[in-house]
Amino acid sequence: MLPALLLAALASPGAGVEVPDPAPQWSAADSGEVTTVPWWQAFHDGALDAVMQQVLGGNLDLASASDRIRQADALAQASLAALLPQLSFDYTISGETDDVRAGRTGFLTTDVLPDFVYSGSGQLSAGVELDLFGRNTLGYQASRGDLAASRADRATLALALATRAAAAWFDHALASSRLQALEAQVQANRDVLELVELRFARSEATAVDVLQQKQNLAATEAQLPLVRMTARLAAQQLAVLTGRPPTEPPGGLPAVLPELPARGGLGTPEDLLEHRPDLRAQAARLTSAWQRRIQRERSFLPKVRFNFNLTGSYSNTQQITFGVAGATVEYGSVYGWTVGGALSWPLFDGGLSIAQLRQARASESAAAHALGQSLLNAQAQVEAALTQEDAQQARLTAVQAQVDAARAAFDTAKARYAQGLSDYTVVLQTLTAWQTAELTLLQVRRDALGARISLHEAVAGPWTQALESDRGTP
Repeated sequence: MLPALLLAALASPGAGVEVPDPAPQWSAADSGEVTTVPWWQAFHDGALDAVMQQVLGGNLDLASASDRIRQADALAQASLAALLPQLSFDYTISGETDDVRAGRTGFLTTDVLPDFVYSGSGQLSAGVELDLFGRNTLGYQASRGDLAASRADRATLALALATRAAAAWFDHALASSRLQALEAQVQANRDVLELVELRFARSEATAVDVLQQKQNLAATEAQLPLVRMTARLAAQQLAVLTGRPPTEPPGGLPAVLPELPARGGLGTPEDLLEHRPDLRAQAARLTSAWQRRIQRERSFLPKVRFNFNLTGSYSNTQQITFGVAGATVEYGSVYGWTVGGALSWPLFDGGLSIAQLRQARASESAAAHALGQSLLNAQAQVEAALTQEDAQQARLTAVQAQVDAARAAFDTAKARYAQGLSDYTVVLQTLTAWQTAELTLLQVRRDALGARISLHEAVAGPWTQALESDRGTP
């Protein structure tokens, strides 16, 4: 649901922009309730959970985002000053030599008047602007909206980093699974090579058959260094994402691709406004823009300020009074206080206020357009991820059947070749087809996991709200 303040902003006369309503439901999935825990916990992998916690707790980009939250919080506190009384104390002192003393007091002794004359004054001032029209309140609320947007920005970054970490984790799992499959394929190629060499020794195969099988074995072995490199690169990326040097990857890295868990609830398109941190940030910025626009409109109204001053002054300047008893020396000091108010009503400022109001209205309109487009993009991301996952699932079923058929064809061809009932070319073709399909199956499984990651990133969920603290983790 859109916040009440945001609804008020969209309904206000100055907005002039309507955010498009979300679709009622998703086209390719049941709605259901979105889980309140991070999506990766559905894999029930303690090592994956630990790595994700390290990413969300140790990533330096997230630490920088936390610093920006504190900056926004300080700015919000600074905007509160306009609503609070201002209190100041001013003190001045000055002095000078009494160079004319002899000319005017020559009949007196030099001990009566000082050689150095000084004076001082102090003033304690207090004042407060009466926020009769809510201008300063709106400014403070807009700053708090900026703070909320900064918190949502941090959650958006955390969600993106979790996605990258999951992708690197499953890339490592894919590389490890491919390494195991290739090592098994190398052994299968060696077995076939031994069989071909045995038949060649019996003059039942040609030298070309032996060389072809050796070439096939070498081609399979040549893939091993690249797969090992991919695994190392994924481990290095995970290390950097957790805030550590690339030479210190986290422990418990996966050795095989996990099974894809059942897809949970996705909520409705309208839930994206609450569950996606980037949309929450856009909504907060729109609310702040609305408040600043109202604040600019009210800048044409008068300002009223109340002031109170307590003043005092003193001096060692002496006043000489002559009487019957002789000369009397008096020292001067004055104390007092004042209370007053001030009314300020801007009449003409060269068009500055009007220009600022136009800018505020344009900013509000831009924020509304940005939120509307972001909402459309978010729905498109979810629909695209659903389409990709459904396609990958269908492809996974087909490729699995292809692997089973290719393996059966190879086993049959190999057995017939051993009995001298088949040509080596058939064995080579079926072997290549089986091994290619086996590696393709691993890639399709990884692609299905990637589609699920994209889906969870697009949907986000209530768990992302815990990321909107300075250093929050779910």
